[in-house]
Amino acid sequence: MKITTEIIRRVWDDEDGVYFEIRPDQDGLGVIELHTPDEKSQKYYGNVRFSMDKETARQVGAALIEAADDV
Repeated sequence: MKITTEIIRRVWDDEDGVYFEIRPDQDGLGVIELHTPDEKSQKYYGNVRFSMDKETARQVGAALIEAADDV
């Protein structure tokens, strides 16, 4: 028997009840996926599904932090 566990992170907007989900991709390709998993979040943010390798995820994360600091 082979058992796998995975960690799924959710970034919530608690006031509006919408969120992004960050998880390993569902195809098992070893990449990270950022997506809007439910209809309410898709209506709020758009239908987002962005897959990226680990290094791209780190660079995108750093760029988001820098952009937030600039605002």
